Parts: sequence; C-alpha cells; structure tokens
Amino acid sequence: MGMSSEITTTNHCWKIPVGMPGSHREMCAGCCRPIEDRFLMRVVDLSWHEQCLQCCVCQMPLTGSCFVRDRKLYCRIDYDK
Repeated sequence: MGMSSEITTTNHCWKIPVGMPGSHREMCAGCCRPIEDRFLMRVVDLSWHEQCLQCCVCQMPLTGSCFVRDRKLYCRIDYDK
C-alpha cells in the first residue's frame, strides 16, 4: 500500500545564526561534530555545518536547494536519476 521510503523535497536550505557563546551547541548531522561556526544550516529538522551540507552522490555543495530521500541529501540532478 504505502511506500517504504521517506521522500521529502525542499526548495530551501535555511542558514541560521548560532546562539551565544557557551550556549547549547548543535551537532552536525553530517560529521557528528559540534557546530561552532557563526551559522548553521537546517534541513529536515537537522543541523549541518555549511561545508557538510552536500549531495550524497556527487558531493556538490547544497546551498540554495536540496532534495531528501530516506534522510539522505541530493542535488536536483542526482535526485531525479
């Protein structure tokens, strides 16, 4: 009946300022390290370093839009394959 894989698309990768120094640190969903940069990226309720937000197939940086299938990030070209 239903599909076994989660398919989500988004047209935006949100760039959010990180909180004050010493406050709770977000963990990057890509590298599992604390995000200590000035900004973090939010996609599908997960936080990312800007440099970790990339297509899982071609490793192209995802800056303006990204596509998600089974909680993996894709650029439009690889998502459409």
